[in-house]
Formats: sequence, C-alpha cells, structure tokens
Amino acid sequence: MPALGKIPADVSLGYGLLGTVHAGSSFSTEYEEEPGDEWKSSVVTTAIEGRVLLLKEIGRNEHTVHSEFKELPEGITVVQAVGVLLR
Repeated sequence: MPALGKIPADVSLGYGLLGTVHAGSSFSTEYEEEPGDEWKSSVVTTAIEGRVLLLKEIGRNEHTVHSEFKELPEGITVVQAVGVLLR
C-alpha cells in the first residue's frame, strides 16, 4: 500500500524568512502487512529541496528500506532484544 506526495507550489515558512520548501519536493512510503494485522513502513523515499533563513540552500534525498520485521515476545529485556539484533 503506497502513500505518495508531491508539493505543487513553493511553501514558505514564516513568510519565507525562516525557509521555503520548493515545488516538486516529494515523498513516498510503502507499507507491508506484518503478523498481528499491523502495517509497517517498508520503503521510505524523500526528495526535498529548499532554502533556510533566506540564504542557505538545502537538499535532502533519502531512500530507506526496512525489512525482516520480527515480533518479539512480551517481557523481553533490552539485553535480550540487543542479542536478537546481533544474531
């Protein structure tokens, strides 16, 4: 189940003094159903361009993939959870 978004026009923060997010910036998120009827984000992609404090240009492009979700037993300690991650 994907969720997509794209900014159609520049968005000004604080009348443009604090910053501006440029038109065309976008994001997308894909979800996967996991055991227990829960939905988790599996792929997140962002592409944001803009300006901060009138001068500094910013750009953020990220692509993150989450996978191999596992349900942990109730009552698991932090030490045990770290052990599961390290396996």
